[in-house]
Amino acid sequence: MRPGWLAVCLLAGGVAHNTLHRYVDEESRGLVWNITGAIFLAGLLLVIAVQARSTAVWLAVALLVGHALQVAGCSAAYWWQPWPLTPGGDLCSDGLSLPLGTLGIVGAALVQGTHRG
Repeated sequence: MRPGWLAVCLLAGGVAHNTLHRYVDEESRGLVWNITGAIFLAGLLLVIAVQARSTAVWLAVALLVGHALQVAGCSAAYWWQPWPLTPGGDLCSDGLSLPLGTLGIVGAALVQGTHRG
């Protein structure tokens, strides 16, 4: 993609993120802000990774894009069909009824265990 079009796409994504939440009901504004922000962040990170052409940057971007997509997905799912939230709880963890961070640590340990020599 040519740099001019890339700039236009980034600008459009930023404008969408900063304006769409104004056009939904008060109760949904935070969720729309989270969804559009996560999608914009994922797109921006991918542009950075393509420009950097570095394995280390791609790995960092992969982790951060994964988190951004999780935020967008959990927010969209909750907006579509809300579930009970515990005081001080986490949207995704409460939706899965288990601590998502623990699941991530277990998954990382399993991956590390399978790649040991």
